[in-house]
Amino acid sequence: MSPTHTQSTTWLGRLAAAAVTVRALATVVQVHAAGQTLLALTLLVVTSAAVWIYSSPRTHALRYLFPGIATAAIFVIFPMLYTLAMGFTNTSSVNLLTPADARAVLVDQTLPVPDSDRAFTLHADGARFRLRLAAADASSADWWTPPLALVVSGESSGNTGIQDGAAQATTPVKLSVAETPPAAAALPLRG
Repeated sequence: MSPTHTQSTTWLGRLAAAAVTVRALATVVQVHAAGQTLLALTLLVVTSAAVWIYSSPRTHALRYLFPGIATAAIFVIFPMLYTLAMGFTNTSSVNLLTPADARAVLVDQTLPVPDSDRAFTLHADGARFRLRLAAADASSADWWTPPLALVVSGESSGNTGIQDGAAQATTPVKLSVAETPPAAAALPLRG
């Protein structure tokens, strides 16, 4: 081989090694940004070792051992360290959610108190509506809501005096035993 051919091959090899190194480091940054610090650290160590082993003339013998060592590091040592790290954290499927999603999961996990389910009906009371919750037993009275305006959030409702349905949703509704229930019959409900 001529010296020119060897020089161009050396520069071409170095350029390819630099491109692979830059791409590997970009992958390490993306993995770390995704929150997988231990995996990013493992990839950084393997990438750094590969660059050093394949670029240094002193590590020629390690070039034959490196693929096996790298495979063991990625598929044996990393899972062991990851399992150890998971053992000391509270990382479960519930804790990987956003706060709003985690709240929804926790609300769904509630257990109803036995015999706490109540039948309910919706009754018209002028332009508003009242909700009736049936009593738990025949000896107690039914529970009624005060007249409620059912409006879509953001729409104005001239006959109820409520400008935004969201404002009504933030106010708790108090239940009481109605002295005079509305005369209207129960409305059919679809669910």
